[in-house]
Amino acid sequence: MECMMNDDIVWLSSFCLALALGTSALAQGTGRPADRAVRMDEQGVLRWQDTGEEVALFGVNYYPPFSINYADLKRLGVKHETVIDQDVAHFARMGLDAIRLHVWDREISDRDGNLVENEHLRLLDHLIARCKERGIYTMLTPIAWWGTQNPSQGFSNHFTMHQMTTDLAARKPQQTYLAQFVRHVNPHTKLAYKDDPAVVAFELINEPLYPPKTTDAQITDYINALTDAIRSTGCRKPIFYNGWQNRLAAVR
Repeated sequence: MECMMNDDIVWLSSFCLALALGTSALAQGTGRPADRAVRMDEQGVLRWQDTGEEVALFGVNYYPPFSINYADLKRLGVKHETVIDQDVAHFARMGLDAIRLHVWDREISDRDGNLVENEHLRLLDHLIARCKERGIYTMLTPIAWWGTQNPSQGFSNHFTMHQMTTDLAARKPQQTYLAQFVRHVNPHTKLAYKDDPAVVAFELINEPLYPPKTTDAQITDYINALTDAIRSTGCRKPIFYNGWQNRLAAVR
């Protein structure tokens, strides 16, 4: 998988992101859990740490712990964990080995960006663990920003997307949240997200938007601020940023 990179910032096309890091041949799976670490070589290619082979995963977007999916399952009166277990089993049978998971940050954070332990976070932990057991890797987008019909107190309630990317008042809550998010220990795996090989990478924010006349320098400063928050935890996983609206020069 070839990526554009600037130091430890990596850009993938939205197509690659939607497929959660590329493609692989469909198979029934090996039965091995998702426990292989990845590294990035000097050309920006993701490789398996143990063999040096290029990482090639195939998957889908999936997020029943959050937003409409969560609300619909609750309305139907079904247990979220049961649905997740069934879906993950089907994914494995179809040969999928990756999911890309948008995290509704406003559902698991407070006004200041502190991570909130609640039902949504508990289901996220459950999903990651079940995927890991089935050999399915997860790519996490910690900040989706999108609205929700569920009760929420998160920092994204207080900022537009334009403010998220350029308003310094929105910067600190995002940094606080990202640092706490990657340090969060999944009670099922006993590992922080930043240390779990099943979490293959982080994408800082989904489809960022900018006010008119926003400069590349401003965008680069924003990217670096969020990246620094994650790196300050000791996390060395690949970090992705979407070159949305043709702002690739700011990422490079």
